[in-house]
Amino acid sequence: MLYAKSKKLADEFNISLTAVREVRRFIAEHPERYGPYGLIGNLIYIPAFIDAYKCHRTPENAVRPPYMPEQALELIKGVNV
Repeated sequence: MLYAKSKKLADEFNISLTAVREVRRFIAEHPERYGPYGLIGNLIYIPAFIDAYKCHRTPENAVRPPYMPEQALELIKGVNV
């Protein structure tokens, strides 16, 4: 499954729900990066989550690497989300 709820992501990636909420907010604030399917209701697209977790604390004026969901998909092959 390529989408997961916040609790599941917090458990699988061993981070707090607060951190997941910060990343979720970042995805919502950057539709130009993650498109319309980064969030669907209460589900988060896992490749977008991985990228946003990496980038969400980068200053707005800093250059971020391009979003490449295929690389994120490689990272989650062994994760049970």
